[in-house]
Amino acid sequence: MPLTRLHVINVCKLGKKHQECRYLEEDDALQPGTYQCLKLSPHRKIIDEEVESYQRRHRQKKSDDVPIADNCKGYPVLRHKNVGYDQKNA
Repeated sequence: MPLTRLHVINVCKLGKKHQECRYLEEDDALQPGTYQCLKLSPHRKIIDEEVESYQRRHRQKKSDDVPIADNCKGYPVLRHKNVGYDQKNA
């Protein structure tokens, strides 16, 4: 129930290679095919460091294989409530 399908497609840009949000992660523990935004989680620092390291190593090469985008303000990791741009604030 985490990120809504529309949010994953329109904002996170699932499958759009380098345009895909770096903080998007599939939540297999909850249910395959559901996604969480890790931007507001403790994992954010690790993700940012990995992306920066990748960009330094591949500065000369043009690579579109790794998600590097930062596509939205972020959402908390919630297991039982849908979140996304298309949800009303409760």
